[in-house]
Amino acid sequence: MGDNAPKKQNSVLAGFLAGAIPTVTLHPLDFIKVRFQAVNSQEIRALGTFGAASNIAKTQGIRTLFSGLVPSLIGNSASWGIYLYLYSRIKSWNAAHISNPLIVSFSSGVQAGVCSTLMTNPIWLIKTRLQLQNKTNHRYSGMTHAFKTIVREEGVAGLYRGIVPALFLVSHGSLQFMAYDELKRLFDADSHLSYFAAGVASKTFAMVITYPFQVVKTRLQDFRSTSDHSYRGFRDAVQQIIRKEGPLTFYRGLSASFYRLVPMSAMTLTLYEFFSQHLP
Repeated sequence: MGDNAPKKQNSVLAGFLAGAIPTVTLHPLDFIKVRFQAVNSQEIRALGTFGAASNIAKTQGIRTLFSGLVPSLIGNSASWGIYLYLYSRIKSWNAAHISNPLIVSFSSGVQAGVCSTLMTNPIWLIKTRLQLQNKTNHRYSGMTHAFKTIVREEGVAGLYRGIVPALFLVSHGSLQFMAYDELKRLFDADSHLSYFAAGVASKTFAMVITYPFQVVKTRLQDFRSTSDHSYRGFRDAVQQIIRKEGPLTFYRGLSASFYRLVPMSAMTLTLYEFFSQHLP
């Protein structure tokens, strides 16, 4: 146990560090993505990702672009730390019992993703609520106040709004890591450049397939849903979006998400490999 404990601790620490650094750097793009997913405004969409960011910075201040940074930082660090730790442990166990490497990667990702999602969904819900606030709808003063208010007004179950699409999104990590492991084998190069390239390609592949679930999750977690667009659940949200706004709505904010998540994933995986190798 003494030999394994430092390795497990390094895996967790590497995950936390790898998740935290890109989160702070690329957070404004996450803010824009959430606004695009939740707001049905042609004026905002016409500005584009960087145009919308520039407009918000001018009219509401640069700090607005960093709304929800604290829960995002906690959530990303915790998610990556928990996910990568569980993924490496589960994958080792699965590899000893399953011969097909693709099945090993995919099943390990699903198992690690379900555990990580159940543990961190409240953090992501609070992050979304803080990012969707504006001057006319300013309900929460911060992460702690948001947590207390949601529990008081909506109950503990309120912290798990959007959990159904969030669990579907578990397949995102599974698809990404399945592709990442395969690409690393194809590149057959133990270098940070190969890790980066594998990270970009695997993230793009997973994001295009699973992005619609992110839009539905954001809609279900939006505290304004009672007034702007009331959804009874996952299926009702999907049906209403298709009927009222069209199927392309499921990819609204994809460009902002792409600009953020692809480099973020590549940075995270590269940093994770680096910290895993260099932490004492």
